[in-house]
Amino acid sequence: GWILLCGGRGGIMEAVCKGCSQAGGLSVACLPGPDRSDANPYVAVPLATGTGFARNQMLACACDAAVAIGGRYGTLSEIAYALQYDKTLLQMDSWDIPGARSVRSAEEALKILDTIFSKKGRT
Repeated sequence: GWILLCGGRGGIMEAVCKGCSQAGGLSVACLPGPDRSDANPYVAVPLATGTGFARNQMLACACDAAVAIGGRYGTLSEIAYALQYDKTLLQMDSWDIPGARSVRSAEEALKILDTIFSKKGRT
């Protein structure tokens, strides 16, 4: 049982939360605003931080590994924080950043994460 930690709003974040929910997983959203109702409908635990983009630092610090998919400057800041905190970083269709490992699919990312977490005793 992994726990998904994400931004919890729409787009890719919603798709990932939906997949997590369908697989019986737990998703925790670190929302930028003060309103928990901003979370997408698949979030199990919405955390209304009221911190805006500062939540990106919280996400990167709290995770065991980060996966960046597409994105704009918010994703870029999450990538930078993940690298600053020396987290495993996978990227798909995102920024080409030294230190990030490129993957071609969600399935490939999950296999890599499973290997990493198994070695750490977190399955």
